Amino acid sequence: MKNSIDPEIVGSRIRDIRKTMGLSMSAFAERINHILNEKKIRSGTVSNWETGKNLPNNERLKAIAEIGGISVNELLHGDFESYCYGIFDAVNDAEGYDSDRAYKEITDPGNKRAFYAKVFDYVKEYKYDYEDYDRICNLYKKSIANEVHGADYTNEGSFNYLQHELEKIKWGLRDYFYTPVVMNDTSDAVPGDEVTIAWGGIPREGADFELYEKQEELITQTKIKLSDLEIDYKENEQ
Repeated sequence: MKNSIDPEIVGSRIRDIRKTMGLSMSAFAERINHILNEKKIRSGTVSNWETGKNLPNNERLKAIAEIGGISVNELLHGDFESYCYGIFDAVNDAEGYDSDRAYKEITDPGNKRAFYAKVFDYVKEYKYDYEDYDRICNLYKKSIANEVHGADYTNEGSFNYLQHELEKIKWGLRDYFYTPVVMNDTSDAVPGDEVTIAWGGIPREGADFELYEKQEELITQTKIKLSDLEIDYKENEQ
């Protein structure tokens, strides 16, 4: 999962800068040419940027950011808080938090903003910046685990976090080898009726269950080794 740059959104920021400065496209182009000591940029080039047809190269981005009094990262990604909130949204989509009942209290629209603000405070505390995309993703995931599963940022809390992630992997693996099955008859169901679904009900066609057993055993052994490590850690701490 990587951050992407939307040329149309960047174009709208370039347009906002130009209009805030009260410049026509030609005057804006001249201002950039003056900064870069060149005469290559014309109003048509600016128009292509503003409509998202293409992005300025790095040197031109620096010149535009300088005119707007912002950083290149702000020009490409927006203000840092909005940038982080976009990362949080992307993690929710990638990890399925929005559709998982376990995370409903956090990802519900009424609660999401407050939780995002809380995690953004952590981001600032860690002094992360635009270049720390992967670190911000991981921090958000850890914050989710802290909020939902009681993990924390202590050494002992790391064991809880890892055990939870291993259990999550174990159940995720089952989805590769089994399909879900509805346990109760829903032929007469109406909206609002509860439907019971069991996971790991029907074997998937062509699934190698000998491989599945070996992989599941690997996860189980890892959980056991993690528990042993936790015991050793607590004994050494005493």
